[in-house]
Amino acid sequence: EKKDDQNLWLVTVHDVTVEDQLHSKYHHELKEKEELIEELEAAKWELESYNKNLEMIISERTKELRDSNSTLHAMMDSLGQGFLIIDADGICGSIYTKSCARILEEEPEGKPLWDVLDLKNEDAEQVKLWVSAVFQEALPFESLEELGPKVYNHSESKHITLDFFPIRDPDEQVQNIVMVATDKTAEVTANIAMEKEKQHSQMVLKVVRNKEQFSTFLNSIEAKINNIVKFTRRSDEEFNVDEILRYLHTFEGECGVFSVHTLGYRARRCQEVLSPLKSVWAEDLRVVRGEFNVEVAELTRDFEEFIRENQKTFQKVGIFDSRKIEIKKEAIENFYSYISAKDLSKDLIEKFEYEFIKEPVRSFIKHYEDVIQTVAAKQDKKVSPLEYIGCDERIRGDYLRPFFDVLVHAFRNAVDHGIESPEERVQQGKKPMGNVSVEFSEMKIDGKNAMKFVVRDDGRGIDPEQLKGKVKMFHPELDVNQLSDHEIIQNIFEPGFTSKDSVEEFSGRGVGMDAIKNLVESMGGDVMITSIVGQGSTLSVIIPIKNKTNNDQIRRAS
Repeated sequence: EKKDDQNLWLVTVHDVTVEDQLHSKYHHELKEKEELIEELEAAKWELESYNKNLEMIISERTKELRDSNSTLHAMMDSLGQGFLIIDADGICGSIYTKSCARILEEEPEGKPLWDVLDLKNEDAEQVKLWVSAVFQEALPFESLEELGPKVYNHSESKHITLDFFPIRDPDEQVQNIVMVATDKTAEVTANIAMEKEKQHSQMVLKVVRNKEQFSTFLNSIEAKINNIVKFTRRSDEEFNVDEILRYLHTFEGECGVFSVHTLGYRARRCQEVLSPLKSVWAEDLRVVRGEFNVEVAELTRDFEEFIRENQKTFQKVGIFDSRKIEIKKEAIENFYSYISAKDLSKDLIEKFEYEFIKEPVRSFIKHYEDVIQTVAAKQDKKVSPLEYIGCDERIRGDYLRPFFDVLVHAFRNAVDHGIESPEERVQQGKKPMGNVSVEFSEMKIDGKNAMKFVVRDDGRGIDPEQLKGKVKMFHPELDVNQLSDHEIIQNIFEPGFTSKDSVEEFSGRGVGMDAIKNLVESMGGDVMITSIVGQGSTLSVIIPIKNKTNNDQIRRAS
């Protein structure tokens, strides 16, 4: 400006420190934001790339899982087993193998296990309770598994077994059950064929060892089956169940002696069908007789097939046609009757009888050695070879053959009921190996000749105290406490009486001892059993001796 015409300068001083600081600050922040933007843009690019890669990874993983599942399903299907998963309600899930449709005969998805297994009424209820118990884990799964269903009854008779495995959650609780159904038809069929071949080999060995006894058995078997067929034709009033069971049980025992298991099995089936008629809750007689007739028809067919399949074997080992054996025996008997009626030397007649008519007692019973060892082997027992006492004596045996047939029950019972396991015998101070003996002797009773057979064992014996309860059931009118031990024990000869609580392979039907007594008494003889607990039992049989038999008696005996 001017003052007094002089130019003057106005100097303004301004402090810009703050502005400068702010400028630097904003510039720095702007740079940081630009860098952040760049990082965000880079992150955005990376994220977009990752998303694209993630889609590919997910797709690849999904494909891998799908392929793995397909492979797993293919592997499971290739095993030929039916796998399915069951939930806590017993419903089958959506995961299962294709084999289920073939093995279980339907698609299981969404269906209850009991329906898939085609179970009805009590069986279905039992499986429902089992499933509930498994998921509640009242007992360990390993214990409950044994109570679950074991097989599926296939409509084509295939042998389907069932196994179960638990699936547990992280808390070790049962979350699901896996059921595995396996078709073991081929395996079972092979085992049956192998067992059949084994049984056939056993039969051939026994036939070779006991050719004469088997010839007699083969000679009589057709007549016995014809008698069984005759039972089916009896009226209801004549249909004596006890008599028929005795006959069948003896026939089964004879078949077992020579390992003729097909006929033995069918005889056992006939007994099983008839057994309900002995119960206080007797079945409908008409229904039972119908089932019995079916089994007898099967027995006849089994016999025809048995002869057809084994005819060449019998010829190879020297077993002749039964008619030839019968003619030969009859011819000898006829000739003996002829010379006995002639005025010939008594010594000559007795010599002929001794050489051609009489036979050693041992020859009638030696094949029971196999019975004793077979029963012992199946029960893990050890028994010494059968001991013979006085059995080299010769007797007229034709009329005694029915008796020797039923004697099979005595030898089986001696091992099954009598002989203890080796461990039990050792604990009682006995030798591990049990002993069974048979003794023969001749005697006179009231001036008449008789023969005595005794079968002994050194087993556990019969405890009369244990029999009293069953005797009371059979004879409620008796005061069992007033009976002697001997009287109590004799009740084992009662029809249907058995000391066992269940039917087993060799005993438990209450028929064997009844069969012995019934036959012996029909021959005019007597039978008795004595026993000492811990020392064994003795069966004693006395039968009158018949010096001569006519042809009719011979035919009846055969």
